[in-house]
Amino acid sequence: MARSGNSNEDHITRLVDNESYNIWKFEIKIILKAKGLFEIIASNNELKKDGDWERKDAQAQAIIITSIDKKHVQHLLNCENAKDMFDNLCSLYDGSEERNKCQILQEFFNYKYRPSHNINEYLSEIENLTFRLKKNLDKNWMTKL
Repeated sequence: MARSGNSNEDHITRLVDNESYNIWKFEIKIILKAKGLFEIIASNNELKKDGDWERKDAQAQAIIITSIDKKHVQHLLNCENAKDMFDNLCSLYDGSEERNKCQILQEFFNYKYRPSHNINEYLSEIENLTFRLKKNLDKNWMTKL
C-alpha cells in the first residue's frame, strides 16, 4: 500500500481503493487525535466556528487531502470543511452495504498470490481482506447468495 508523501504524516497509508480504505480511516483518525484535530471531523458542525476552529479545520483538511490518491480529489471539490471531506470519503467506501459485500466477496474469490510480494505483504493483505469480510458479512451470508 502506498504511503502519503507529506513529511509530517509519512506514516499514513494513502487512500487509493477499497483495499486501503480501512487502514487509511484508522490511521487518519489516530493522526487527527494526536494533533488535537479529531473534534473537527467528529462533531456535527456544532463547534464554535471561530479563528481557532478555522485554523484546526484547515490543518485537518491538509492532512486529509495529502493522504488520498488524486482520483479522489474530484469528490471533495464541493466540500466546505474537513468533516465534509472525511464524511464524503467514508461514504464512497462505506456506501451501499450490499455493494460492499459483493465487492469484498469478488476480491476474495479473485485474490491470488503475487510473486512480487514478500510473505509479510501477502499475509497483511489476507488479514486486511479477512477483517473486511468479518466486518461486512453476517453469519448467514452464504444462504443469501
